[in-house]
Amino acid sequence: MSTFTTKRTLNFDESKKLAAIAPSHPDVLVLPAHRFYYRGQWNGIQLADRVKQLLAHHVQRCAAILELLGTGPQTAEVLAREHFEERLLEGFGSIMATNEIISHCELLAVCGDIVRENKTQYRATGSGNFEAHISATI
Repeated sequence: MSTFTTKRTLNFDESKKLAAIAPSHPDVLVLPAHRFYYRGQWNGIQLADRVKQLLAHHVQRCAAILELLGTGPQTAEVLAREHFEERLLEGFGSIMATNEIISHCELLAVCGDIVRENKTQYRATGSGNFEAHISATI
């Protein structure tokens, strides 16, 4: 299975909007879809903290993908298998993991940090512009 989307400009407008209103609304509690109720407790989070978490997630995921590409060009499917725990790749999890990798590869491509080769593989360019790009959203 090989899944690719068309190249597009990535849009962090929603993150920018959230980051802009967070300081003026310090008491806003966010109920995230992921881990809202987790390990037997409710996990609300302040808006400013959630924006920081989301941006940190993107930085960490992009860094991990670039590290995996350090061994040479790879497909999104291979990157997903190397990055995610095996239990997360069971059933539909494999498709979700591959799509997660593809979305971050699109960000890395927009930043000039990777290019697509042979229509099926991604290759690192040697640059690491993604962190500045993500940080510039706030």
